[in-house]
Parts: sequence; structure tokens; C-alpha cells
Amino acid sequence: MTTYGVIEMTENEAAVKLFENITALWKPWVIFTAVQLKLAETVSTKSMTTEQLAEVSKTHASTLHRLMRALASLGIFKLDDDQKWTMTPMSQVLAKWTHVSNMYTNDLSPLWSKLTETVKTGLCPFEKVFGENYWQYLISHQKEANNLTMCLQEYNEQFSTSISEYYDFKPFKNIVDLGGNKGVFLSKILESAPDSTGIVLDQKEVIDEAINCGVSNRITFVVGNVLEKIPEDGDLYILKQTFLIFDDDEAETVISNISIQMKQHSRLLIIEPCMPEDNATHVGYMSDLLFFMICGTKQRTKGEFERILNKFKLRVNRIITTNSPMDDIIEVVFQ
Repeated sequence: MTTYGVIEMTENEAAVKLFENITALWKPWVIFTAVQLKLAETVSTKSMTTEQLAEVSKTHASTLHRLMRALASLGIFKLDDDQKWTMTPMSQVLAKWTHVSNMYTNDLSPLWSKLTETVKTGLCPFEKVFGENYWQYLISHQKEANNLTMCLQEYNEQFSTSISEYYDFKPFKNIVDLGGNKGVFLSKILESAPDSTGIVLDQKEVIDEAINCGVSNRITFVVGNVLEKIPEDGDLYILKQTFLIFDDDEAETVISNISIQMKQHSRLLIIEPCMPEDNATHVGYMSDLLFFMICGTKQRTKGEFERILNKFKLRVNRIITTNSPMDDIIEVVFQ
């Protein structure tokens, strides 16, 4: 028995585990192919044999069967006693998460081939891979920009319905979601706080779409940028999956702008992974690498949050874990 890191296992057990990790790269491509072929959406309408599914998806039946077996091994689809493919909880989510899959398995996948170079140089590889920085790229590539917008919306629709189980929003009269996309997340919050109103701050292109989405009539949409000016009179400000796209200098600008508008009783919620201070297992370690390769930023520990917040007389009051591994609720108050 040998200790590998903090895990005790035999060498053979370690070899098996390592092989699983090495070949884990195959999994997202299997899932991405399922999304491209709309397999989850198709099977969600009715169970099908491989031959029936091949006819609908215009694929080669025996090769499709091999793909479906691989998906079933991941818990996506199940072959029943009648030799028909049926839905599972994961395939049901996959049917709704087409943009989540597209963004992470396709749009951003070229970056991972540059990880070795990135570790050697300490430089963000996005511009070298795609010819321009991430934000310029989104302006010139509308499909990928839409994937990002819809990815955030799909993720929020999945996890935002239960957010009020973890945090009481009712005490806050005016709630401001900074970078709030189309307002889906804020509208879920307002369902739990019937006497509250909300403001979504985001880019003009996103706001123009949001106004036509029919979210809560208690939401006002404001065009703007957190690096420039923050709406005033907020009792609660929210940065959901937004703070992590800023380097430390930009993050300080954002917090400075927010602190200027916060009243003494106001709260700020930073909703994103709070990285462990130790080497505990956490999905955030992988996404931390990805965000560095996208825009040269990082996901922060409590101490790293505090160092930025303290400069503006703010502090972390508490950290609340939720049912989403990417959505810790970091509550910030004045010192």
C-alpha cells in the first residue's frame, strides 16, 4: 500500500485510477457528439431502438449503437429490456444543456492543448489560439457569444430555482444583479421575495434580448459595465459568475464601484466557487485553469477575496454552500 497525495491505494489501483483520468478526455467528445446529433432531445419524445434512432438522426446504425453504449456507460441513456434507448436523469438535463455542452466541449476545447505552454510561460493563451482576446472574440463571433449567453442561462435555470433555500432575499427592497444576463436568475430570486424589485446591469446586446424574454415585470434593465458605474440605491448587490472574469486590478475597480453605492446596511453576494485553502478535492481547480486560459484570471480563496475587499472596508461575513458546485454564496458586508 502506497500513499499517493492524500489517497492510499495499491500501485495497481493507482494505475487504474490514472488510466481513468487519462482517458477522461474522451468523455466530453462523446457528450458533444450526442448534442450535435440531438440524441437527448430525440429520445425524450419516445424510447427508440438503435435503428429507429439512426433513421431520425441520419446516422450509421451500428456506429450509433457504439456511441449510445458509451453514453450509457456515463449514465446518459439506458437500454431497456425491449432493446430501446430510454432517458435517464442525466440525459434529461443534457436535453436542456445544449449550449453548456457546446461551450465547454467545443468552443473552448482548443485551449487545453496549450496548457503545457501556459504552465511554462504563465501567459494566457487565448489570443495566440484564436487571434484576439476573449472579449474581442465574442464581439466578432456571434455564435460563440450566443453560446456563452445561453450557457449561463441554462445553468441558471437549472440551479437558480432553489437559491432561496440557501439565502433569504425577502429583507432586501431593491436587488441589483450585476452582469445579470437576461434576468432569469434575478426573476427566480424575486419569486421568493414578492415585495422586492430588481435591476439587471449588462451589455446592450444582452439587454435588448432580455427585454423580449418576459421575465418578472419587477425588473428594470440597465445598460452598463461594472468597471464603469454601478446602479445606486441597491440593498443587495449580486455578482454571479462575474467576479472571476476579472484580474485583481479589475476586481478592485469593481469592488470600489460597488462600495461607493452600498449603504451601511447593504449586502454584496459574490456567487462563484470559493476555492479551498488546502488541497481538498474541488471542481473549481479545473475551472480555475480554464478561466486563466480564457482571460488570464483566477478563482479565489476566502483569503484572496478578503485581501481585495478589505481595501474598501468590506469583509466576508459568511460562505454558504449550495446544490451547485460552482455557486458558493459569499456574503460581503462592511467591516
